[in-house]
Amino acid sequence: MTNLITPKQFLDTFETQWDEDATDNNSKRKQAFSDKKIRTQYMLGSEPPGFLRRVADRIRTDVNRLECYGEFYTLDLVYVSGEDLYREELYYPSLLSVIIEHENNLDTLEEEMWKLIFWRSPLKVLISYDLNDDGKTTPDRKNNLLKKLEILSRMLATANEAHPETASTEYLFIIGSRDSVQSDVKWRWADTTLEFKSFCLI
Repeated sequence: MTNLITPKQFLDTFETQWDEDATDNNSKRKQAFSDKKIRTQYMLGSEPPGFLRRVADRIRTDVNRLECYGEFYTLDLVYVSGEDLYREELYYPSLLSVIIEHENNLDTLEEEMWKLIFWRSPLKVLISYDLNDDGKTTPDRKNNLLKKLEILSRMLATANEAHPETASTEYLFIIGSRDSVQSDVKWRWADTTLEFKSFCLI
């Protein structure tokens, strides 16, 4: 057993859970992605457990003493493990294994990135959503996501010039999009190289 969660492990588990939800909860999922408030509940909720909590449940079998907390200080979701540094129940854990920010709006990704940069974790995940493909009607709208991620990459580089984080720290950008309002969500991911790869192809 380990306390570390690799980017591949996170992505593989995300994909497995997404595929399972396509069978078990597809109508519920489609409803969730028609409304930002319902989508946030679907992804992060505690009762019933949201999608990212179910991802944590799957990972828990491979990680020593993993717990999942929502609204952890200013963070949307954290997977914690390790030892209790103070008190019990891993409320003050020795390791934040994964920190996750989920943002419905590309417009405010910088705020979420700033939080990720300054919290200490081996894996930092930012999840957001691009415009639907049929809404990318101008060059600016087509290039909006990449421009935004380039800004986030510059933020990280500038912060690391001021005080570098450990070289082993990894970032994942996970982006959902749809062909149209009626379509299911397609997922892509990138690390700080910003080279997108598709996954969750069901």
